[in-house]
Amino acid sequence: MEQGLVQINQAKTALAEAVDIISILDIRDKASAMATYYDAQNTGEAANLAKEIQLRAERKAGEFLKDMPKQTGGDAMARLHHATEVTPSYADLGIEKTEASRWQLASELPKKQFDSYIENRNIYNNFSAWQLQILDCVTYRIVK
Repeated sequence: MEQGLVQINQAKTALAEAVDIISILDIRDKASAMATYYDAQNTGEAANLAKEIQLRAERKAGEFLKDMPKQTGGDAMARLHHATEVTPSYADLGIEKTEASRWQLASELPKKQFDSYIENRNIYNNFSAWQLQILDCVTYRIVK
């Protein structure tokens, strides 16, 4: 368990220092794997901490995705010959459109409110309900 807490703290530090979408997604994937592993080992607290990092990484990814330039389509051959930098698609990043949408919605939630949801220490077991609460809150805030 102690080794797990060290890994979780390293992931938390890495997330705070991450400045690009690839790094954030890598941290998210590792945190998800840690959460699954610790849950299988019946170390609920470690699983919850890892899930918290995953959720924070998804929120941070949502912030990056919102600000990323969108793909414009157009003539593929012209892009190949003239483009110096092509914006990656969600598929290029290994992200489903529904994930991207959910993460961007989570990034819309005020940090204080997001943190209050995170403070529920049983995130791992109630993850789906937690996501629905976030989406309901964001949807309500946007519609309102």
